[in-house]
Amino acid sequence: MDTIQEVDLIPFSPIGCDFIFNINENHYSAYRERLNAIFTAFDVKLYENSKLKMLDDGTEAMTVWDKNSGAAFVVYDDTLPHSQQIVAIAHELGHFTLNHAQRFKGTQGTKYVIEHEAECVAYSLLRIISKLEGLMI
Repeated sequence: MDTIQEVDLIPFSPIGCDFIFNINENHYSAYRERLNAIFTAFDVKLYENSKLKMLDDGTEAMTVWDKNSGAAFVVYDDTLPHSQQIVAIAHELGHFTLNHAQRFKGTQGTKYVIEHEAECVAYSLLRIISKLEGLMI
């Protein structure tokens, strides 16, 4: 009979620098079209920060929920290289699809969980898009 050895779990992010920089700039429009279609399906608007001026320095993107209506929109840093924009937008889509605004309302100790889950969704989503489009990432 096999024994299972307990090991310490090491936090990891499925999206690292290699992944971010391997999204070919020539494929930017294909990724954006697919991501836009998903946002449209969820009735989420996507805005460039250069128009809204909502992001602090160093913040790549954020999801904003209207507390009353539940409507959401995403603001992203459109001065980033296209490959980083795609990853940041996909990450925010992860927050929205996982309903993080409702699941973790007012909770402080779950930031790592929230960010890790959003990264996993982003990675999976971009892998699916790359397969559908026949792109290499």
